[in-house]
Amino acid sequence: MTLPVQPFPWEAVLLALFLLLFWLAWGRIRRRRAFAPLAAVAAFPQLATEQRVTGTVRRTLRDPNQGVWLITVDVNRSRFTFCATDYERQSERYESLLGKKADIALFALATLAPGGVEAMKHQIKNIDKIEMRPDLVTLTQAGEFPNDYAVIARVLSARHDAWEEMALTVYRAQVVRQNDLTLVIDLAVAENSAAVFAPQTMVHGSARLFGYLAS
Repeated sequence: MTLPVQPFPWEAVLLALFLLLFWLAWGRIRRRRAFAPLAAVAAFPQLATEQRVTGTVRRTLRDPNQGVWLITVDVNRSRFTFCATDYERQSERYESLLGKKADIALFALATLAPGGVEAMKHQIKNIDKIEMRPDLVTLTQAGEFPNDYAVIARVLSARHDAWEEMALTVYRAQVVRQNDLTLVIDLAVAENSAAVFAPQTMVHGSARLFGYLAS
C-alpha cells in the first residue's frame, strides 16, 4: 500500500541534520582522494546487509543534484528508486540488466520517530480513505530527491554498525506488507540522533534508499 503523504516538517529537519553529518563525512572522504587510491575510498555509505529485493530494472539515471547514479526497479506492483553505491564498477551490468530481473541489496539512511500511522495521520492526505490499522507499514516516495521516501515501519531487530566515524543503529524493519509483497530492509540511523527502538515497535520518518547488486 502506498499513501499520499504531505511534506514532513519536523522529520525533514531531522533528516537534514543526519544528512549534514553524511555530507561532512563524504567531504572528508573526497579530500582524502588526493592521497588515497580511489579503490580504497568508500565514497558511499557501505552498509553490509542481508536484506534482498528481486525486481525488474527499469531505468538508470544520473542525478545531477546529488552527483550520483540512481536505479529504478519494479517489484511486483511497487516501484523503488535507490542510489547505486556500486555503479562505478558495475555500470555495464546495470545497463545490461535493463528490462531484466536483478537481486538488489537494499538499505536506507533514515531518521525515525516512535509511532506508526496514528502518529502521523495529520500529514496524510485523504486519510478518510485509508484503513487505519495500527500495524500499517508503507514506503512512499516523498522528499527532495527521487530516492527519498516517507516510511512507516515495524522494527524487527537492531544492531550496531558504523560508517566512517559515524556510529549507526541499524534497524531491520518491515516497510511493505501487501498480499503479493512483503519487504524488509535495513534502516540506518545515527546513534546520537534518535532513541533506541525495541523489536515490534512501530516507527515513522524519512528514508533515503541506497543499494547494490547482490550477486
